[in-house]
Amino acid sequence: MNAEFIDALSRDFGKLQSENNHHDINIEVGKHPHKKSFKAHSIVLSARSEYFRNALEIDKKENQQVEGEFVEISPLKQQIINLFEPNIIPEYFEILLNYIYTGKISFELHNPEIVLYLLEGALYLKLTDLYNFLQTHLVQDYSEWMKEKYELIQNIIKANNDEDLKILTDFCTMTQQEKFQAILKSEDFAKLSKDSLVTLLKYDALDMDEIEIWDRVIEWCLARLPKLSKSLEEWNDSDFKLLSINIEPFIPHIRFFQIPAAIFDVKVLRYQKSLPEYALREILSFHLRPGYRPTILQLLPPRVRSHLEKIPDYKTIDSLIIDDNHMNWLSNGIENLSFDTANDRFEYKLLLRGSRDGFTSDAFYNLCAKKGPTIVVIKVAEIGELIGGYNPLHWSSDGGYLNTSSAFIFNLGKQNLQGAILSRVVKEDVAVWCGRDWGGQEYGPYFGTSDLSVVGKNWKTQKVSFCNPADYKNSILSTLDYFSFEEYEVFQVVRK
Repeated sequence: MNAEFIDALSRDFGKLQSENNHHDINIEVGKHPHKKSFKAHSIVLSARSEYFRNALEIDKKENQQVEGEFVEISPLKQQIINLFEPNIIPEYFEILLNYIYTGKISFELHNPEIVLYLLEGALYLKLTDLYNFLQTHLVQDYSEWMKEKYELIQNIIKANNDEDLKILTDFCTMTQQEKFQAILKSEDFAKLSKDSLVTLLKYDALDMDEIEIWDRVIEWCLARLPKLSKSLEEWNDSDFKLLSINIEPFIPHIRFFQIPAAIFDVKVLRYQKSLPEYALREILSFHLRPGYRPTILQLLPPRVRSHLEKIPDYKTIDSLIIDDNHMNWLSNGIENLSFDTANDRFEYKLLLRGSRDGFTSDAFYNLCAKKGPTIVVIKVAEIGELIGGYNPLHWSSDGGYLNTSSAFIFNLGKQNLQGAILSRVVKEDVAVWCGRDWGGQEYGPYFGTSDLSVVGKNWKTQKVSFCNPADYKNSILSTLDYFSFEEYEVFQVVRK
């Protein structure tokens, strides 16, 4: 049997503080004329505060200096230690000292300025649990006030250890991201000056994919060239030259190397005549030659993404494992396009989610049969990669192969479509196999004779599905003999 009497312990230590019995420390807090003395016990301060622990571990010699402050040992027999803390306001130190003794904090929680003063004091005294609590309290309950005091918060962060203020640092990062995203997505974005846009592009913490930023830069440039046709197919060399003049100041600040090759091919390469030759050469070399390091363009890191939980407002697909960028890429695969990733050509309706509906053959055919074209996306449990296939025809549990030239299988990688593979069917007469069970085995989505083969009674718990290249152009999973599912989803593809 275990029992805890934390409240009693807190009460008794509070009494020890208030009655000042057996104290061995005098702490003089504040600056003249607002000074106040406090009595305390070295053993309590050492146990509860890293700051005081460090101060009290020194040799007890008269006038020994500790971190810029003097510690005096009284000549009296009880050896009272005198500490001087001029950097804390006495009324807030009293609250902090009470916390050190009792583990409780009592103050005006509805006043964020007081919370901020206490946070600075807790940081100074290295009261880790308290300063983490106070940061969380500020962010959760006073976010609007914090945004108004952004510069003040930033100054506090700069004066302290970033790791100690990670919650505030993340909040400030998110605040800047929201500010700049609002500018980038506003209707007045095209009215920004060139210098203002360059300043935006230099900022690390834009919580956006780099390809979204590229799209907005193109939009800004085209707004200054209203006479250009909206169709690239109608552009001549002079038109591309006009765009190149407008886009040139932004090239060094766009993080092309953070755009996956598959998306670069679709979204950026269509403007290759407007890109500087050196930039195009270095970007292509980076994607085509492993280990290549650019010498002219700077290899900038990815944008800093927010650590705070939030759902991207650009995500329109109902999915736990893919986003709009993935579906844009797959849309191009369906239409066999190498440009224009507008995702308004198709609607993707979720038919099945494994964690919701089950990882079985019955669930698959009950929910997905006779629904027309579908895309199956599987998150491989063992390595986290996203694989799947597109069936342009109906699934049916009757058994047999479907003949089609439009089917394909794919590997979207782990994130950002880096190294994505799209593999089209070669042997059209065995493109897709339909059948709930055969030969005593249960089946799910099945492409080719073995290219993507979902097999077993439960695809999440059984590691028996496999991908062996046979009837499609490329292998989509060469690192595993067999795999199981972490999650999978099936989408009905409806042309708008």
